[in-house]
Formats: sequence, structure tokens, C-alpha cells
Amino acid sequence: MKHEKTSLLIGCFYEEEVIAIANLSVQERHKIDHKASIGLSVKKAYWNQGIGTKIMEYFIKYSIENKQLNILNLEVRTDNERAIKIYKNLGFNINDYPNAYKQYSNQITLPLHTLLTNSDIEYISVNINTILN
Repeated sequence: MKHEKTSLLIGCFYEEEVIAIANLSVQERHKIDHKASIGLSVKKAYWNQGIGTKIMEYFIKYSIENKQLNILNLEVRTDNERAIKIYKNLGFNINDYPNAYKQYSNQITLPLHTLLTNSDIEYISVNINTILN
């Protein structure tokens, strides 16, 4: 694991194969340095083994221990319902979430504050076109 002032980078390996990679990037500007963004990718052959969940739990623990951080954001594809459910169980929520960026019309940004409800997930699935426009 690589530690820098503004980031964490985690690589997960099985033997010599990279099976997952994740990063946590803290915003560098003073007024937003209490926020961090998360990126996570797990190789498909290793899905459903809890690897992504463990990495996310580590990032959440890190942010709690680092008193400076109080908001974690991540971007997820709107059609990645499995990931959305995992993030819900970890405490991310869709209330007042922004659309990621205009060039990524199939992504949403989820902040970590409270738990997603099943109705929140249903709202995303049913109303995605309205949300993104």
C-alpha cells in the first residue's frame, strides 16, 4: 500500500495476478480537504468474494480515523446494481446525489453519510433517465 498526504493506493494480488486495485484521493484545496473520492475495481473472476467490501471498509475506517475527512464520494455506473447494493450496505446514500459529470451520463456520485434504502435503489433503477437529464 502506498501512503501519501493526499491518497491511498491499494493493490490486491493472488499469487502474481492483480485481482483488485483501489484508491482514495483527498481533495487538496483547503476548503474541500475534508472530502475524498474513492475508485475501486475488482477483476470479474474474483467478484462475490468480499474483496471490494473489505477494501471499502478499510477506506471508511481510514476516513474515520483521519479526523480531517468527513465526506467520502464514489462514482458508480447506474447499471451496476450489485455495486450500488454493496455501497448501500456500507452506508453510502443517494439523497441529493449529483450527476457525476456530463461526459459520464451513466454514472452517479454517491456520498457516504447514511444508508440507502431499498426504495432509493428502486428509484435509481426506475427513474434513471429523469435523474440524468
